Amino acid sequence: MVGNLVNDAVRGPFARRPAPAGGVSREPGSGTILGGEPTLHPRYEDTIRLAGQLGYEHVITTSNGLRPARRKFARLQPNDFAYVQISPDGGSPATHDVVRGPGTFDETMETVGEPAQRGFDTRIICTVNKANQGDCLADLAADAPAVHA
Repeated sequence: MVGNLVNDAVRGPFARRPAPAGGVSREPGSGTILGGEPTLHPRYEDTIRLAGQLGYEHVITTSNGLRPARRKFARLQPNDFAYVQISPDGGSPATHDVVRGPGTFDETMETVGEPAQRGFDTRIICTVNKANQGDCLADLAADAPAVHA
């Protein structure tokens, strides 16, 4: 069932989707768009905007912050989200780049900064593990005082 909904959403325009029974909910709601990497979905921007149109008041997304995510965030507005979470795999190139590849820590931190400068509520989340426990939280918080860490 869910697979069919996802496949249909990828193939067809959102404009053809029927309205939810009873119309758009006016009740406060929240939705979290995550993945894998949600910004890689071809309809990511449409999905974010549709969530707002359907009455979701708190749309949250989590991203690894690499270049595809930065391009998608550049085409969205701060009011499209309650907040954006960027999830580096460590608090320094030494730990992050081992997971994502050389130079990706700097790329991810640029993605943290750009939406924050545009007025997005931008937060850093990091899964602490044995490889990054020495630098994950303290280094990130020190490097990104303008965002919530």
